[in-house]
Amino acid sequence: MFLKDRSARTRLEKELRDIESACYEAEEEEESSRLGEKLVASREERVWEGYAWWSIPEEGPLAVSSAPPGIEYPPARDGLSVERSGEPWKVTANGVEIRSNDEGVFAVTNGQLRRVTDQSVIELLVAADGRWAAGWRRDENGLQVARVDLTNGRVYPVSVGESEASARVSGYIPEINRFILTSGPDMYVHYYEGADATRVDYSTSRFHLLDPTTGAVTAAPGEVRPIVQQSYRSLQSAGKTGEYWAALPDNEKDETVVGIYEARFMGFKPVLRVPKMNFNSMDMWVDAPGGRVYFVYKGHVLSVPLGR
Repeated sequence: MFLKDRSARTRLEKELRDIESACYEAEEEEESSRLGEKLVASREERVWEGYAWWSIPEEGPLAVSSAPPGIEYPPARDGLSVERSGEPWKVTANGVEIRSNDEGVFAVTNGQLRRVTDQSVIELLVAADGRWAAGWRRDENGLQVARVDLTNGRVYPVSVGESEASARVSGYIPEINRFILTSGPDMYVHYYEGADATRVDYSTSRFHLLDPTTGAVTAAPGEVRPIVQQSYRSLQSAGKTGEYWAALPDNEKDETVVGIYEARFMGFKPVLRVPKMNFNSMDMWVDAPGGRVYFVYKGHVLSVPLGR
């Protein structure tokens, strides 16, 4: 499990605040500039300080470990002029990684950076075929969802109707080749952290599906919350193609439902309910052979019988 050392993060945040205060209080412009550069560098270099992967042994305490196979988190820095996404698996297809910033959209192949378009489209996700990406951009009308044809750099605006002003690209379902658009207050979940993120149950959200090829937008006909929850990793496979373990918190009932998500049909089959605790799929790992569900709740690693 990927866990945060709260004490270490608190110490780091205090150090950064102290540098920031000294920067503002410096009487000499040169000293203020030096401290400002130090603050920016410290934030970039120490962004993952206090975070670590931990293994859960059958007996005994947790132990510091390395990332599980196939999970690149935290993402390694490579020194290219355009920084990597914090979730590189979402923007990589066919060996090509897509990056973006205020200066445009870029593709990275074999360590080489290539500009796709000089139009800025950020918070991108990439479709499985590697041709299409979707994110949002800012124009004279405000924020707008957009598609990017990665083969020629053309950018196409996406019409989402009444939800257009608040819609964001929040997930991708490869089984049906559709991006998920989320609108409503809970669309800001990607800005939340830790306990704040696990409390988001998307009860006030509206979901649509975006066809990458045509740009057509339709209301999501089924359950998509497990896909939207994905962050540093994809959902854990439940053994069959297109089936994944998922956890859906319910704030109103004050419980979390653990079950199997069928991506192709956007269906969810409950397996067990965990009362009085809210967590999501990113906080959980299912040991199906061992018959237990492990999850993080309020800084504690807990487990319950799977009960299938």
